[in-house]
Amino acid sequence: IANEQSRFLKSAEDICIDRETIRKVLDRCTPTQRRRFCLNKIYGYRYEEIAKIEKCSINVVYKSISAVMKKIKKF
Repeated sequence: IANEQSRFLKSAEDICIDRETIRKVLDRCTPTQRRRFCLNKIYGYRYEEIAKIEKCSINVVYKSISAVMKKIKKF
């Protein structure tokens, strides 16, 4: 059981690598993509809320965040 649990837990090093990866990817994104990604993934805003704040469609917000997620997966 301990081995099963440990494979799901991330080490502090893994978490730092993940944060560093995300930081590097965000540096390569547009300011709009970066802002929308952070609002959603870090601050917990829903797509609808971000769309309302930015006066745009939910679909546009979705596309911005998806673009960042694709870059993270490629990195």
